[in-house]
Amino acid sequence: MTRKISKQYDTFANEFSKLARKQNAVNIDEMHKQINFSIENKKVLDMGCGDGEDLIFYKSKGAIVHGIDASKELINLAKQRLPDVDLKVCLFEDTPYKNNFFDSVVSKYAFQHSREIEPIYKEVVRIIKKNGLFIFLVTHPFRQFIEKKKKNKNYFKKEVVNSIILDATLTVKEPSHTLSEYFSDFFLDNFEIISIVEKHDPAAEKIENDVYPGFMIIKARKK
Repeated sequence: MTRKISKQYDTFANEFSKLARKQNAVNIDEMHKQINFSIENKKVLDMGCGDGEDLIFYKSKGAIVHGIDASKELINLAKQRLPDVDLKVCLFEDTPYKNNFFDSVVSKYAFQHSREIEPIYKEVVRIIKKNGLFIFLVTHPFRQFIEKKKKNKNYFKKEVVNSIILDATLTVKEPSHTLSEYFSDFFLDNFEIISIVEKHDPAAEKIENDVYPGFMIIKARKK
């Protein structure tokens, strides 16, 4: 399921790339605020780098950037913008990098496409250095619960939801997750939480005029 869902972006890569730059201002800004430390000459991996938009920002801060994504078409777009950057097509839980290779790992709106979160955490633990920073933004589990859009919804049942994004222009499929998955025993054993941010996402579908978090950002340090 993970590979199939992740590759859905191949079918609308160009459209997604153009729309995301216009509609994702809030989550882009909130993610970039987390980089309030020096990454100059540091090795930074963007997991789910898409068309390279965030890589350009990290590179402007002096980082030695690397990017991976499950979508071949999005990686092709990133290569056009960043021809001198290491960019690879692969899944987050199975990367080609050496142990303790990166100073920081970042990710925005990507992990929720994987059915299981813990295998990603295990890979990050492997490739990131001790005391390395791990910062990721994901669809908030409460939002996924609301997006199940049916009576007698079960927050704890993992099922694929249709998430309408970018001001109702695209629909993507995401396996639902719970907060306990993101804050699993494995995560807490291996990372020290620095901060948690919850924000409304104006580019996401608004259901019944309710106010609820669209995404959350977790910032942590490897123990």
